[in-house]
Amino acid sequence: MSELMYLDCPICFFSKGGPTFSQEARQEFRERSLEQYQELLLINKDELQSVLETGIGMDKIRYMVPRLISIVDKEMGPGLMTLRKEWDMDLLDFLSKTLQTPELFGEQRAYVYGRTMIHFVRLVDPKLYHGDFIPSVTGSKDGFNNLSVEFGQSFVKDYLLYVSTLENSSIDDTERFHYTIGLEGEGTVFFWSTAQYVYSGLQTLGLDAKEAMITIFNWVRSAHKEGDKYNDIYSLYKNNFKGAEVFVKAGIWSIDKALGFDERCPSHLLYRLLSLEIAKILIDEN
Repeated sequence: MSELMYLDCPICFFSKGGPTFSQEARQEFRERSLEQYQELLLINKDELQSVLETGIGMDKIRYMVPRLISIVDKEMGPGLMTLRKEWDMDLLDFLSKTLQTPELFGEQRAYVYGRTMIHFVRLVDPKLYHGDFIPSVTGSKDGFNNLSVEFGQSFVKDYLLYVSTLENSSIDDTERFHYTIGLEGEGTVFFWSTAQYVYSGLQTLGLDAKEAMITIFNWVRSAHKEGDKYNDIYSLYKNNFKGAEVFVKAGIWSIDKALGFDERCPSHLLYRLLSLEIAKILIDEN
């Protein structure tokens, strides 16, 4: 994947103005937001590509973070609670067939209980997850079938492949995953907004796929504190996930909307850069 894929970002920004604004004026505002994003990328393309490929040199482009945050504010992303909760299908069967992963049995299935499966669908097939919301954002259905989902699909596939190798998992461990990433709360939102990019960052920094997934699983385990029945922490400042302080230092105190429907959107680039720093923290602590 070319690191300059972000330059091909679809128009995924809010249109400004009330009912007196013409459709042309609204579209012009959205296109101008996209141009600002592309300009920031072009100015920093060499340094940005180097950081994403090697995981080194973040300090050279750190000034991009507040600029990206301001651009993300203009991005039309789905609210955290807009996801569908029911489908007329077996989601695990759908994912296994889509990603060609082995069937899960017994306690293995416990690692995908709760809302975990729904988040998997969001990462693998935004079209299924978001439904008609995507055309309303893009203004047409042209890009509806060409969404960039490579990082999400890779993470979910490798997660399911790793789970399929687990044997004799304890109930305590599977419940820990359910309570930490399978319910609701800021910690859960934080994980599902960063996991695919922390996983990618771990591999960028030298871990192989299995080592990176083991690190992700241990990251989840360490985020569950004894006595926590539900992961209902609604502030990143108090988040139990190691590395959450990276977001706080960047000025992101809470996550109030899901990542954009396409991995080329600015929210994905922002979270990928910050997640790379989290990956460094996890490697340094191991």
